[in-house]
Amino acid sequence: MNQLHADSSERFEVARSSSEIRVNGIVETVERKRQLETALHQVPHVTPVISTFQEVEKRPATNSEITSVQAASSIAQRSPLETFLLEKGKSRDQVTELSQQLLNAAVGVEQHSKALADLLKRFPPDAQMSETARTAFDELVEHHKVALVTELQQEEHYITEVAASSTAQSSKSTGDLITNEKRNMNLCVELTSGSDQTRSAETIVPELATSIARLREVVLSIQANSETPGNFSSLLRTSDTQH
Repeated sequence: MNQLHADSSERFEVARSSSEIRVNGIVETVERKRQLETALHQVPHVTPVISTFQEVEKRPATNSEITSVQAASSIAQRSPLETFLLEKGKSRDQVTELSQQLLNAAVGVEQHSKALADLLKRFPPDAQMSETARTAFDELVEHHKVALVTELQQEEHYITEVAASSTAQSSKSTGDLITNEKRNMNLCVELTSGSDQTRSAETIVPELATSIARLREVVLSIQANSETPGNFSSLLRTSDTQH
């Protein structure tokens, strides 16, 4: 990052896991994005997740796939989270950091959800696999499940202060993995983005808490070695529409 002059002139976050190093951030131009992606792709185990400011501004309105994890604050409009936390005495730097961390977790949820759904699509319960391959498959599914639950726990942690005076709606899980993941991402973006028509943080956070609970329930219900196709069917229907 020093060689790319990205650590001082631009804002990035490096997230490490057991399998990869993810570099997250936002840059001003497409050319700069391509420059960084080209350089970072040459580094082993590094995954760049970079967007331009223009891409970030468009995504909440179009519901496009969100790969950026840097909260972009609007000068004219505060985000619901910013409004709430500033009134509670938090600094703008603290708000920016929390917004970024929340979106980091949401992107992690998105990535592991799609990876898990893709695995289940490619290898249905009746797929013919050797014992070694089946063991490796089960381990991969478990890895993504654990990572998903961990990211959801992070989301819960980041909204704790706002959720202290709110209660998540108690209800059974509805929808498939990807549908619930998209709902989770949309709520995180709504909470951290400024727009002309925004709901309050006190309104959004209970819905987000419920979304987290529902998504966790869906994830924990997935059994990699299950002989019952029912655990996979709803995931496959949604995954197919993505291709």
